[in-house]
Amino acid sequence: MLKLCDVSKKYKEKNALNHVSLTFRTGIYGLLGPNGAGKSTMMNIITGNLLPDNGYVAWKEKDIRTLGADYRSILGYAPQQQGLYDSFTGRRFLSYMAALKGISKKEMPGELARVLACVNMEEAADQAIGAYSGGMKQRLLIAQAIMGSPELIVLDEPTAGLDPKERVRKYKGPGRGQNNPGIHSRGIRHRAHCRRNYHDPLRKHHRSGHSGGAYGQI
Repeated sequence: MLKLCDVSKKYKEKNALNHVSLTFRTGIYGLLGPNGAGKSTMMNIITGNLLPDNGYVAWKEKDIRTLGADYRSILGYAPQQQGLYDSFTGRRFLSYMAALKGISKKEMPGELARVLACVNMEEAADQAIGAYSGGMKQRLLIAQAIMGSPELIVLDEPTAGLDPKERVRKYKGPGRGQNNPGIHSRGIRHRAHCRRNYHDPLRKHHRSGHSGGAYGQI
């Protein structure tokens, strides 16, 4: 179980997060809001890449700042920014990430095959990343995030750049049926079809909340 406890973050005079308290239990959660609503700030705080000005994040009732590497070992994260090595092939990049995650050389080929199949990248795996489209790079980031079957998966704008077919594949594939929290963010400017059953935990006047449900309900 993941908890945000009275989390605030401010950039100069702008409140990105204002005393946000949330509980993420088993299931898939979506954060939906316009650009600048604080979604990426929340993702970066959850993943430990950014410290809050106030409050803290807890994993299984323990502050993630005290867990350190133990918390990072259970985390799968796909950031919004595509900072990839253009000279690497997709397979080499995933092999590098697998090594960082502690996946053994014996397990690595099978794990790479699994995640490449999940994102429909088997045929492009040996091409240079510099030749990938934006959508292909996004799929590669999703692949590294789900590698090793992490307990917590955090995806920031995971469908950005994906064509409609790949969006459907993504929602039927990685994370479906998992028994741990998964958190996705989306912008709403060009995705009005995502607004069904919308619940926005980032609205400034929300002090606490709990949102989530089955994949089809997000």
